[in-house]
Amino acid sequence: MDVEYILNGPVGETCIDCVNFRHNVEDPSKGTCFGREVAATGRCKFFKKKTTRVSH
Repeated sequence: MDVEYILNGPVGETCIDCVNFRHNVEDPSKGTCFGREVAATGRCKFFKKKTTRVSH
């Protein structure tokens, strides 16, 4: 299956903005998504924006 991964996604729609991204504690420019190593600046067709929770 082709995930249509690109190395540099649009601002606000990169891997680091996605709920599926897990950052690498040793190198914040990298992380994993569904078990695959990706760049924090990348994007794929499974992008899903993180939501911000508001606490009261």
